[in-house]
Formats: sequence, structure tokens, C-alpha cells
Amino acid sequence: MDRPIWWAIYIGPQQMKEPDGDGPGCMLYPFDKKGTCSTQPRVTMRNITLEDITIHKSFLYPYTVRCNVSNPCTDINFFNVVTDTWQHGQPDTGYVCEYATGKRKGTFPPLHCLDNIGAEDAEAPKIKREFFSDMFERTLNGFKIGKMLFLELEKATHEVGYHD
Repeated sequence: MDRPIWWAIYIGPQQMKEPDGDGPGCMLYPFDKKGTCSTQPRVTMRNITLEDITIHKSFLYPYTVRCNVSNPCTDINFFNVVTDTWQHGQPDTGYVCEYATGKRKGTFPPLHCLDNIGAEDAEAPKIKREFFSDMFERTLNGFKIGKMLFLELEKATHEVGYHD
């Protein structure tokens, strides 16, 4: 995956607003300060394996595994799932993992909620952690170009004598 802008990997029961308007709707999780994003215990999540996945320059932290205390996710497996960098959220871990069990091998960042079956987790890729994604830099450059064009247009309108 190249430059995902939300979570690259999300495992857990659906958390949505129902057509009648009920339900928390969790699009802003984990930024919703009210904590209104509850998980659904009636949906069972089990026997999920992710293998040989590379995530490049994730905007948010790369992994979210959110299950329910009364119906935890089981047999969740991450094998050779590696992220090089992320810009926002969970700076120390790179993930949220709630009420899940399973295995991991060769994964970075390592999901410590899953049992490590390999000799070691994958090492952090040998790149400097970036605090501004390419997307942000392109947006900033776009604003700079827009400002430059605005100034040129303003200069041209004054040169021809057009004023408000």
C-alpha cells in the first residue's frame, strides 16, 4: 500500500451509523474526544491472516484491531506486515489493539497484543521518520504557487489601473 490516508489496516466489527440515525458512527475514531465509538459484540471476527504486506508512508498509524470485550477477535495473524513510517497517532506503538488474540511474525511495528512466533519482529526500516508526508508537502507547495499567482495577478491589475 502506498500512502494510505486513513488506517492501512482495520480489523474489527463494523461501527457505523444505521440508516435510521442510530449508532455512534466512528469515522473520527480515535479523534472523537467523546469516546462514542463502541464496538459491536454481535459480530464475530476470527481466522484472519495478513501476510507479506508492505505499507509505505501511512498518514495515520497503520494498524487498528478493535474488537469487543464480550466477543474478542481470535486467531488474528500478522505475518511479514511492515510499515516504514506514519505521521499521526500512536507514535510509540503504531497501532491500537483491543480484545484480540493471535500470532505475529516479522511485523513492524510489532503488535504486542499478538503472540510473537518468530525469532524477532521485523526491524524498523532504515529511513528517517518523516513528520510531513509528501501529500502535505504537495499541498503546501500548491498553496505557495497559489499565493504566487495571486500576487502576480494583483500586481498585473494594479499595472493596468484596475482597482476595487
